[in-house]
Amino acid sequence: VKVPNIPKGSTNDYIWMYYNNSGVATSTQSATNTWNSYYRQVLHFKESLDDEVVSRGALKDSTVEADHADHIRGDDLPAKIGKGYCMDGTADIISSTGDAFWNNNNQHGAVSGWVKLNSTAVSSSIFVSQEGRDIKVWADVASGTYKATFYDGTVTREISGGTVDTNWHH
Repeated sequence: VKVPNIPKGSTNDYIWMYYNNSGVATSTQSATNTWNSYYRQVLHFKESLDDEVVSRGALKDSTVEADHADHIRGDDLPAKIGKGYCMDGTADIISSTGDAFWNNNNQHGAVSGWVKLNSTAVSSSIFVSQEGRDIKVWADVASGTYKATFYDGTVTREISGGTVDTNWHH
C-alpha cells in the first residue's frame, strides 16, 4: 500500500484497509504506483505451494520488474504477517536470479524480512543470493548473533547484530 503522506498528529487524514472484501470484483492494485524503480524485487509469500516440489517462478514479484523467484521445496505456514515458508537451510530454499538486486550495476540495496528459527542448535542460512556478487544472511550460533555479508565483486563487508533465539525478528 502506498500512502503519499499522513502528517504526524493529523486528525483529518487516514486510510481504510479491507481484507478479504468480497465486494471488490477486480483488483485495484497498481505496482507502478506503489513500487518505484528503486524496488527491484518484492515477494509477499502469498502463494500456496506444495512441500518438496520445485516450482519455477512461483513466488511472484510485486514490482514492475516481474523478477519472480523459484520455490525449491519448503512448507507454507502461518507467519508473523500473513503466510511464510518453513525452510531447512539446505534443501528447502527460495531462489532468485539475483538480477533483482544487482540489476543496473546497483551499488546500494537492502534485504528485509521476518525470521523465526525453530532451533538455535545449529547455524542456519536465512537468505543467500549468488550472482558473481553475493549476499548472505545467517544465524551464527557461535557468536549468538545474526550476520550478513555483502560481496560486490571486489570487497566483502560484514555486519552483525540481534540475538539468535526462537522469537520473531525483522
